[in-house]
Amino acid sequence: MQHLDESCHVQAGDIIRLAQRDFLAGLQVPAEQALPVYLRGKTAWRKVGEQDSNNRA
Repeated sequence: MQHLDESCHVQAGDIIRLAQRDFLAGLQVPAEQALPVYLRGKTAWRKVGEQDSNNRA
């Protein structure tokens, strides 16, 4: 990705259309093989032990 449009907002319908396209293309996998994709990268993902006490619920 070379450019990020900060004004662009994803709607649920957008995700559904992408999922439908991939499903119809045969790109589905069994649930036990599915892996999460973090769209924000690793910047927002931290293990509980890596969080400070102010961020815990």
